Amino acid sequence: MQSFFQNISGTGFASNFNNDLVNLADPIEGILNVDIAGNSTQQRALTDQINNLQDRLEAQQKQLTTLYAQVNATLEAYPSLLLTVTAEIGALNGNFSATPNTVSNTAPNTGTATGSTA
Repeated sequence: MQSFFQNISGTGFASNFNNDLVNLADPIEGILNVDIAGNSTQQRALTDQINNLQDRLEAQQKQLTTLYAQVNATLEAYPSLLLTVTAEIGALNGNFSATPNTVSNTAPNTGTATGSTA
């Protein structure tokens, strides 16, 4: 029984089991520690990718919000422009007394987005 677990040549069950445990848990070359280090490296890479994606999304959101504000300001200016063009056409046709339909909101705002959460 003793030779099965531990023998002089180092080929017993206990010696082999010890060698296997050392190979698994060696702090530098052990399979478990190499896998843990690889997982940690992969986790850092994924975290960096997530942070980069979030930065790009925030930049794109700011860009689109600015574009929306510009488009919104332009669209709000159209009623005033329509009023001016209608008056000019009326003047060209000699219809000086014609008043075009009035629009309640003819002044454009400052171009800030409405309903924006950013």
